[in-house]
Amino acid sequence: MITMPLTSAPVPGRVCWLCKHIKFYPGSPGYSSWTPSESFELGCNKEYWEFEQWEDALSDFRRKLQSAETCASFEER
Repeated sequence: MITMPLTSAPVPGRVCWLCKHIKFYPGSPGYSSWTPSESFELGCNKEYWEFEQWEDALSDFRRKLQSAETCASFEER
């Protein structure tokens, strides 16, 4: 991950989900043994954070989305 640039003052209530840099891919099921499935992806296209679905707790997910409050790269979509 890359170090996130910080704002001079937090913006309460701002979340990554509202940023144009959010990366979301729901994944897809496999159709057969010849066409494997693709994994779910959620994170920041600026590579500031990535949600690890098998490792992160709900509190980690919440903290990552709320990191937009202090992210200088936040751009509303």
